[in-house]
Amino acid sequence: MMTTQTRHINPYIVGRPIYDQESFFGRRKLFRFIEDNLKQNTQVVLLHGQRRIGKSSVLMQIPNFVGLGEFVFIYFDLHDKTRLPLDSILQNLASTIADKLNIPQSESLSLNYKTVFSDEFLPQVIEVLKEQKRKMVWLLDEFDVLNDQTPDSPVESFFPYLETLIGQYNNLFIIPVIGRRVEDLTNLKSLFRQAVNQEIGLLEKSDAKALITEPAAHYLNYDSQAIDAILELSSGHPYFTQVICNALFLQAEEEDKSEITCDDVTKIVDDAIETAEGGLAWFRDGLPIPERVVFSAVAQAEKMAEKKNNSVTEEPLKLLREYGVIITEALNKAPENLVQWELLERVENSEFHYKIKVKLVRYWLVKRYPLRQAIWDLEKVDLDACRLFELAEDIAENRNLSSSDIYEQIAKLNPNHFTALFKLAEDYLDTKNYQKALEKYNRAYKVDPTRAYEGYELTRKEKYKIWWNENRLIIIFPLLFTGFNLLVEYTKQPVFVLIISFVSGVLITIVVNTAFKLILFLILLISKK
Repeated sequence: MMTTQTRHINPYIVGRPIYDQESFFGRRKLFRFIEDNLKQNTQVVLLHGQRRIGKSSVLMQIPNFVGLGEFVFIYFDLHDKTRLPLDSILQNLASTIADKLNIPQSESLSLNYKTVFSDEFLPQVIEVLKEQKRKMVWLLDEFDVLNDQTPDSPVESFFPYLETLIGQYNNLFIIPVIGRRVEDLTNLKSLFRQAVNQEIGLLEKSDAKALITEPAAHYLNYDSQAIDAILELSSGHPYFTQVICNALFLQAEEEDKSEITCDDVTKIVDDAIETAEGGLAWFRDGLPIPERVVFSAVAQAEKMAEKKNNSVTEEPLKLLREYGVIITEALNKAPENLVQWELLERVENSEFHYKIKVKLVRYWLVKRYPLRQAIWDLEKVDLDACRLFELAEDIAENRNLSSSDIYEQIAKLNPNHFTALFKLAEDYLDTKNYQKALEKYNRAYKVDPTRAYEGYELTRKEKYKIWWNENRLIIIFPLLFTGFNLLVEYTKQPVFVLIISFVSGVLITIVVNTAFKLILFLILLISKK
């Protein structure tokens, strides 16, 4: 039992790399893969994985688990160096190497430090390592941040320079980690065309169980159902497993208990989501916009299926259409991309039905990014459309155009610019173009029923009024004629025919008009539901 006299430090680590070997679990196959390739003198071993999967922790643990005494490992983080010129990056790297090997760093103030690094500093380092019969491995964290295509990005010079160094020194090795697939990083393809690569994925079940139970083994006991419930929520993702166990530890401490049950896991889901909020947002923000929207669509589809106790989820693209989204090429590709990035998996025996791998992520998406909110991100996919929208009123005024002409151009650039869609619906309503207004409002109502409701209803009423005014004679006269003939046939009294037919005509007109209005009212009433 965790009494107030025996409080312990929470052993579950959230939001930072794991430096301590005893706190690190799993990845033994990955470390063997790295060790085997270093033994075979493979100079570039590329590691890749999704955000928060533990890439930095893996890099930091390589010296602890890759038992090769002939190698010296140099950890170097590129995360905060995206805006630095190549010379500054190399000076930082040289300083890190010098500190690790306890050798002097070149004091050269040359503006062309890359020459100093390759021709003076690096040969000195290689010579020292030769004497020690060791080789050097650079562990390059956040390597793909340098792929950023900004005007002052070092990408154009750093990658070719690194490729030259690897070709020049056969006892220099690099192990970079990236958060995206190599195919998505065009500038890295030449460097990695001969590299072996390995994904840093979800933990194996046995390793995930160890991560749950071993850190707090002396004062917490997880029953088997609790472990299964944690694994169901995290799917063996190390970050989310730590988040859940962190919340369970705090709850156990607060309730002064040492046994963790399945009910305890259920109770801390909201706390776990709150603890992981920053990491979850960063996790999602790393996705392109179409993938973010499809991610929320799958979460919504799973929620709907769960509510109906249905094992089959709705197709995410079909669901998006129901929300007024036009499916673009990027949206069509998004589900497959998410599967490749191991964020989604296909439902068994189905090509177009998916589920989110990590259930805790799904709960968070439904809570923080419900689909009706998430689809609005699609407005940002086309920068030209965004810029044109900002200037729409000025352009229309200066070029003597109607604002609807500009909004139609925006819709062509980005058919899912919903603000432009609503503007178009409003403009067409104002100009009494009810046909086009209804067309736009029909879709706008799917996007946001609350916002579209007033204009939608007004447009429908006006359109039905126009229809009735145009068609009421066509409806009424046949009825009058029929009524007249019937009266003549059944009364057989010419004296009363005109009187009766006149009265019946008036009554039929009133009845038909009233009946039509009643039908129209019922149609509108039913459609609201």
